[in-house]
Amino acid sequence: MNRKDFVKVVAVGAAGLGLPALALEDAQAGEDTYRVDSSKASSVVFPQGVLSGDPKPSSLILWTRVAETAPTAQVAWQVSESRRFNRDSIIAQGVYNTEASVDYTVRVKLTNLDSYTHYFYRFIYKGAVSITGRTLTAPESDCEQDVRFAYISCQDYTNGFYSTLGALVEEKLDFMVHLGDYIYETVGESFQGSVRTVNLPDGKPLPSGGKYANTLADYRNIYRTYRSDAQMQALNARFPLVAIWDDHEFSDDCWGATSTYFGEAVPEFTPDRRKTANKVWFEYMPVDIPAFDGTKPYDQSLSIHRSFRFGKLLELIMTDERLYRSDHLIPEGPAIPAIGHAANSYIGSRYFVPKQYFDGLQAAKPPISMLGATQKQWFKDKLKNSQAKWKFWGSEVSLQRMLLDLTPYGATKFYFDLDQWDGYGRERSELMKFLKDNRIKNVVGISGDIHAFFAGKVFEDYDKQNEPATMVDFTGAGVSSSYLFNAIYGGVAAPGSPFAALEPLLRYNPATDKNGVDTFLQVANPNIKFVRSRAYGYSVVKVMEDKVRITFNEMEGIDRPDRPVKYKYPFVVKDGIADIIVRPTQVVADDEEDED
Repeated sequence: MNRKDFVKVVAVGAAGLGLPALALEDAQAGEDTYRVDSSKASSVVFPQGVLSGDPKPSSLILWTRVAETAPTAQVAWQVSESRRFNRDSIIAQGVYNTEASVDYTVRVKLTNLDSYTHYFYRFIYKGAVSITGRTLTAPESDCEQDVRFAYISCQDYTNGFYSTLGALVEEKLDFMVHLGDYIYETVGESFQGSVRTVNLPDGKPLPSGGKYANTLADYRNIYRTYRSDAQMQALNARFPLVAIWDDHEFSDDCWGATSTYFGEAVPEFTPDRRKTANKVWFEYMPVDIPAFDGTKPYDQSLSIHRSFRFGKLLELIMTDERLYRSDHLIPEGPAIPAIGHAANSYIGSRYFVPKQYFDGLQAAKPPISMLGATQKQWFKDKLKNSQAKWKFWGSEVSLQRMLLDLTPYGATKFYFDLDQWDGYGRERSELMKFLKDNRIKNVVGISGDIHAFFAGKVFEDYDKQNEPATMVDFTGAGVSSSYLFNAIYGGVAAPGSPFAALEPLLRYNPATDKNGVDTFLQVANPNIKFVRSRAYGYSVVKVMEDKVRITFNEMEGIDRPDRPVKYKYPFVVKDGIADIIVRPTQVVADDEEDED
């Protein structure tokens, strides 16, 4: 059997590896299966484009969806060494049976591929041919190749256009990472815009007047709508994706199968809804994991934490920080007047919580977990046993401590956001101690969720920052979701705010393109070396033998699809040193990056 035959047979057998539907041998497909009719529009038959993902040295996943209403659909796929797909360049092809039960999505696992090699792929259905995708396998573990990738998060479709993705497609990358909030399960919430619309056919009402996704039809329609965007499709066709979820793939600020919309005023434990969200995420993501199993409990129906090796230099470890996490330490339901927490409110429970009160509560109560015991042990084992020079941790939420110091204004110090790692500080300290005790160096966190750029150091004890840091963390701004500045400044400037005196200090100055929120956060948090709270954008990473360079790319805006990158902020982390070298504060977008 020649190599082309071998790739073909392994690839079309992918359905037997736990993937939905059946794949047919190429020999069972007639000649018409691969015939292309140029009069048939790709965007009509393949309205969500194409995508590849989870690249490994010899395998990866290909994905698409066809617009169909029949019970089943036989979709042909082809893999080529050339974009032209001439007969001699096609190394694998086959037919995949999809069906309504998986929303007519198609996933093909290719194996026996060459490492660090570009391939082109496409799908054919009833004569219509999809756009051509390009993908890249990972380098072998003994390869000394530098690695270059980007990471993004938080892409609210309703809040603006995907100019961020349009700029990202022009980068030179090996792969891209999505750290969660790929979709937003709500429409019409106070933090969302109305630039574009998403329909929720069965959406349920929220206290704000918006709606949240509740059914299979709701979640599927969100993914269909997001993936219909032309700039997203161009990016998806360009680079393989490694993705993890955060909260909005199920429910805002969720833990396990519990939502937080109503602040415990009504029961919000909805395991069937959680399983529905898991199922649709699996349908739409090109992930190389065991298939969703709806017969199991919600927290066993799908397991998404996994790791990837890219040559000698990089191991990327992706953790799930929602499915197994404990409830937030302070319940939303009962009022706590002493700390300004009204009944059924997130203020004083998850956000704007007095530091002294929370620290005392955290020390007195049993530890809570964001990772869960099983995943945490897996994570520790991965870190300890990794032979890669650099260990990158794909964390959905920021590892930085973020205090708001209001002591000069007659108040106290507050934790801004306890839905991120600040709310699970004992577990964060445990992990940092593990790194220190095992002398594990060169650990870099990449995170999202909070819609702002942060670069900072991570400590075992943030109250002892005179001691060496354990690792560093780079939090990326959102693709299009409402930025952090709006949340902090908006709260201070709101009518009746007890901190209205702060408003002039925090406001945005268009003449300098700076704001007081950034300064306020940095002064209160020495661990934070850089912050840009009023930004949209993406982050590019170059992993080298002796250093890592991370560049924040801030967009000019998201009010039009063609907005370009406005500023680049480059940082360097040196081998063996848990610290960040901050390059020039702002570098105009068309300047050359410093290769150091």
